[in-house]
Amino acid sequence: MIRDNIIYFGYGTIAVYSGSCGFKFTEIKPPQEIGEDILNTDGIEFLKEIKFNFDFDKFSELLKNLRSLNKDSNEKQICFQGYILDFNCFNKKSIDVIIKGINNTMMWEIMPLAC
Repeated sequence: MIRDNIIYFGYGTIAVYSGSCGFKFTEIKPPQEIGEDILNTDGIEFLKEIKFNFDFDKFSELLKNLRSLNKDSNEKQICFQGYILDFNCFNKKSIDVIIKGINNTMMWEIMPLAC
């Protein structure tokens, strides 16, 4: 769910897209299996979308913060570029999906290509 500047994870309601320019979170309805690719979008409603442009330092800091989260963490929220990423409904798969998306974006941005 996305409400104001809070993005709630762990419910299967956020799709993560990543690519060469950054990554984005899109609220989806109905919830989908966390950690699974959404190959068939029939019947899925795409709602609010939040895009983050690539910034190596900010993405590196976010990765560090995500990797430090666990079910026993007292604080399960991360502030990132004006948004609060809320993991109070803790699901390790949600964190893994975001880490994978950030790593994918960083790979596209820093990988030199020979011509």
